[in-house]
Amino acid sequence: MKLHIFDWLDSKERKREQNEDALKVIHAIEKKHIPFSLSCFASNCNLSIRKADKIVKRLISLGYFSDNEKKLTGEGRAYALKIIRRHRLYEKYLSEHSGFKPTEWHEEACRKEHHISDYEQDKLSAKLGHPLFDPHGDPIPDDKGAVAEVHAHTIDSFEAGDVVRVVQVEDQPIELFNTLQEIGLLPGSAFKIEEMQGNEIRIIFEGELHSLSLDAANNLKLQLCTDCTEIEEMGELHKLTTLKQGEEATIAGISSACKGVARRRLLDLGFVKGSRISIDLTSPMGNPIAYVVRGTAIALRKDQSRYILIRR
Repeated sequence: MKLHIFDWLDSKERKREQNEDALKVIHAIEKKHIPFSLSCFASNCNLSIRKADKIVKRLISLGYFSDNEKKLTGEGRAYALKIIRRHRLYEKYLSEHSGFKPTEWHEEACRKEHHISDYEQDKLSAKLGHPLFDPHGDPIPDDKGAVAEVHAHTIDSFEAGDVVRVVQVEDQPIELFNTLQEIGLLPGSAFKIEEMQGNEIRIIFEGELHSLSLDAANNLKLQLCTDCTEIEEMGELHKLTTLKQGEEATIAGISSACKGVARRRLLDLGFVKGSRISIDLTSPMGNPIAYVVRGTAIALRKDQSRYILIRR
């Protein structure tokens, strides 16, 4: 039975996508300075040894992987970086110009990265202002494959009392990323390490105390905050959700965890730094709450108002 032309094209496309996914995985393995092995590659790709071996042999035949040196060739590395660039640019696009949740950025970009042309990639980069980092803080390779260095450390490099800023957030495993995202810990966030004991880390972030498992905390790459003024101001921050009827406060800004369309909407509504704010009316169920800001009453749900930071 002859293979139909459309089936052949579909099969060819699937192989190309497999090759690109494999190149990204091998690049990640090499970046961690882990010696290449078929079992390691298969495990990272969630494939059988037999299937993994078939893909590696295909990469060798295409000149992307050296069988003798057990590493990517120059051509293979350049191709991997091109796919990584497309992936991270698209994640950046999703974070700034879509309604996708942070937990959905990675999977959506994994699908899209295989179908972005060089022309579309360049247009996307220009639209975003040629960003250097994706929304997780990972460096975006430039159009020549150069990648910026990131100098950051895991939480065990710090101690209780330190104020640190999030530089990168690992988006895998998804369960740990969900935990960090629900708290609001994304690149740009700053928090104080309150206590480190065993497998539990207690932090103060935006005026609230949170507990993190050591595994979740280790998915953050951090830098020490040394600006005394910034540290002092951070200690005065609270979420708008803590404001009580009859109180008045000053808006200190919008959490770095609020991005894209949602952030622009809050700014357009008048929730800008320096504005005075108070509660106008609370609904019978306590959600939403109408706030008076810049002379206008605006109702917000708690999942919106938690992103607005205030100083009393």
